[in-house]
Amino acid sequence: IFMIDVSFFKANRQDVTVTFADIKTVRIGDNLRRVPGILSAEMIRDVPVTLRYGSRKKRLSLTGVEPGDDLQQLLNISLEPTTVPDIGIALSEKVASILDAGIGDVIQVERADKRRRTFQMPVTSILQGYIGLAAYVDLTELNKQTGDGRVITAVNLKVDRGKEAELYRT
Repeated sequence: IFMIDVSFFKANRQDVTVTFADIKTVRIGDNLRRVPGILSAEMIRDVPVTLRYGSRKKRLSLTGVEPGDDLQQLLNISLEPTTVPDIGIALSEKVASILDAGIGDVIQVERADKRRRTFQMPVTSILQGYIGLAAYVDLTELNKQTGDGRVITAVNLKVDRGKEAELYRT
């Protein structure tokens, strides 16, 4: 029960996540913010990557989020909300353990898609995570490092309960 409470009520507080089959420009997120019945919209980008530190590596989805996001909150080891670092990468405890990496270590990030671009980022935060493997970076920094422009793969939404039915019909 504790893991469910933390994961779905403290960390992930969105009502709906809209996930796109292909990357979209951030204009989609901006447009969703203006739809009647949507109280807030937070843009996300997931990129398949392999993280490497020394001889260890782990393939996962690197998630770019905007600083100050409220619907998908990052939680530190004490389960207190924290923000995505301006520079660097925030790893879940499990990922940090798999890589044997800590704060200050520099991780190699290799895209695991067609582009295969590689870059490095320092570990600047260790996060609590109960479900899956997680690594987070600032959305703008992720888009800069990947060279894809201002793009997203999903949007978290908070919906006005009184306008829910109308919203889902559109």
